Amino acid sequence: MAKGAENLLECRRRALGSLLFSPLRFVPCYKPGMLNAYVGIATTNGLAALRAEREDTLDWARRLVGPRSRSLAFWAVVPEEDAALASSLVNCGRQREALRILAGSAREMGSILPGDRSAAA
Repeated sequence: MAKGAENLLECRRRALGSLLFSPLRFVPCYKPGMLNAYVGIATTNGLAALRAEREDTLDWARRLVGPRSRSLAFWAVVPEEDAALASSLVNCGRQREALRILAGSAREMGSILPGDRSAAA
């Protein structure tokens, strides 16, 4: 097997392993595959960062994407497993593939503009 393919398999194993041992698995109302909102930063190289949407996430995205930046802040509603895989791929240096996976699995996706108050509004 080629070295690049081995690295990709290892990234995917890590992403799936983090989901298998997630504390959320033991909450009775949690169902695998639930959709969650995420905020991310995309560049010409692909996905640069991805975080679960919280109260402070928009401020984080605005700090990273300034007026002269060549980056784009966005929100996406995706299954948790796909978000974990995309984050793992970013950590392995596969930003373009991470963005493709995220865009392909997103149920909804949009850019965050400077005046936005809520990422998924």
